[in-house]
Amino acid sequence: MLLKIAGCSIVVFAGALMGYSLGDDYVERVNCLEAVKKALILLRGEIKHNNSSICEALENIGVSNCHVMSFIRRVIKEYKYKQSSLWEAWKRGITDSFAKSSQLKKEEIKIIEDFGRNLGITDRETQMKNIDECIAEIDTLIGALKNEKKEKCKLYKVLGVLSGMFISIMLM
Repeated sequence: MLLKIAGCSIVVFAGALMGYSLGDDYVERVNCLEAVKKALILLRGEIKHNNSSICEALENIGVSNCHVMSFIRRVIKEYKYKQSSLWEAWKRGITDSFAKSSQLKKEEIKIIEDFGRNLGITDRETQMKNIDECIAEIDTLIGALKNEKKEKCKLYKVLGVLSGMFISIMLM
């Protein structure tokens, strides 16, 4: 009997842990988008006020989020040292830094990818407009995610605990 109680407790704990993990993934998504937005704001400032080229601007910005920093480093490495085009470097950076290891969804990655498609091929004024449009799109996504965040995180946690309880009852 004691073994059944211990097993049920472990199953409930595992379900709760899974629910909390899903909630943390949702929070990480919001944080990653905010870091991308911050990087774009810094990029805009570097281009506008320092008259930096794209490569110099990317080198000068510093972002605390590890996915965004690895993305920027990857783009610089591909563009500067491997002599690939900025678009190819941007695509590889997205694949390596966001698509494989971040919590971002395809639609969010698509916004970043679409922004990179026109980066560096137009004049400064058009680049500023492209950066502003991308920031506006990301702001819209962040706003929607923040509105849902409290409810979804709570839902994930409750469902995790309840599913653990349901499974442990079924096993008894």
